[in-house]
Amino acid sequence: MLAAALLLGAAAYLFGLDELYPLGAGSLVLVVAARAWVANATWDLRVARTIRPSRLPEGTEARVLVSARNHGRKRSPVVVVRDRFEGGRMAASFAVAPLEPEESRGATYRLPAARRGLYRLRALEVEISDPFGLARVTRVGAPGGSLTVHPRVEPLAHSSIPSDSDRDRRVPLPVLGRGGDEFYGLREYELGDDLRHVHWASTARVDEIMVRQPENLWRGRTTIAIDRRPLAHSPQTFEAALSAAASLATSTLRSGMETRVVLSGGTDTGYGTGPGHEAAILDTLAVCQLKEGSGLWDELRFAMLSGPIVLLTTDGARIDEVGTVLRKAGKSSAAVVVFLRSAAMGLQAPGPAPVGSILAPSAGSPSSGSRSRWRQVVVPPGTSFRSAWGSPRRLGVPC
Repeated sequence: MLAAALLLGAAAYLFGLDELYPLGAGSLVLVVAARAWVANATWDLRVARTIRPSRLPEGTEARVLVSARNHGRKRSPVVVVRDRFEGGRMAASFAVAPLEPEESRGATYRLPAARRGLYRLRALEVEISDPFGLARVTRVGAPGGSLTVHPRVEPLAHSSIPSDSDRDRRVPLPVLGRGGDEFYGLREYELGDDLRHVHWASTARVDEIMVRQPENLWRGRTTIAIDRRPLAHSPQTFEAALSAAASLATSTLRSGMETRVVLSGGTDTGYGTGPGHEAAILDTLAVCQLKEGSGLWDELRFAMLSGPIVLLTTDGARIDEVGTVLRKAGKSSAAVVVFLRSAAMGLQAPGPAPVGSILAPSAGSPSSGSRSRWRQVVVPPGTSFRSAWGSPRRLGVPC
């Protein structure tokens, strides 16, 4: 409008059309009045945004509630509330009609969670414009928010997941009047224990690392290790592996087992139990990305793996490096989940060329009388992890 006023004035001057001067002057006055109107508008409209739930599994949707309340003494003007997400590429807009003092109004929209990840919502914008729409002022109505989309979870039977009895379970404990995480006594530190449970006063006194022993209702402990090297994965198998890890962790934690998730390349959630630890694991998997690495054991060495383990990898891994990881389980039970990138099945044998055959006990494994046993779960393309997990192959540990 300001440009139009200037053009009208210029045309009136150049062509000698005096009739255009009033039009140009009127346009200029209208622009100045619009700016003055939005600058002097007094309004105290407070806006809030609530995302429910703020964490959800892939393939579902969240509901975003936007509410506005007039805290001013006068009737509020018409405002537009705009919520931007997906980096500003998408937005939800609401026009809020005038509100009387202390009156409130709300609106809800759905936010689809099509892919796992951490989604940032920008600050909520509140925009006011003059009656002619010539000038507008934008304020921040609410701070930015986030939405965490977890990998898809399939229900599993926890009894089929490798685990060892926790040391605490072998200590007779009173049960009357005690809860699952209450402090009961002390014991020596074991590899994998949470360092937050170290009792430093007793450690200094006996010259051994001592940890607090809770009254234990746990049923065991297990480690879920994920191979996330790009050389082993396609985009489809990587997402399937994360979904499998989320399914395994959810099943074990809800059954009372101590669980930790280890990602090749340097991420370890540590052992834990309960809903808080479950949320932490799922949050870690939600933002997990492929990471360059060398040998599988070289990328998992930092976690000092021992005891029961579920290893998630693909047919791009080599038999020898998988065997190295499994040997760390000792005489504990273990499982290897192999996601197939194509119709070719099996782990690669040592050497540069893939073999494409399923690993059998004869491929460098101990005799059938060995006490160390493991199982291989093969997940072909298009097959759900839950159905493949129910029909594993039981094999010896490769050496």
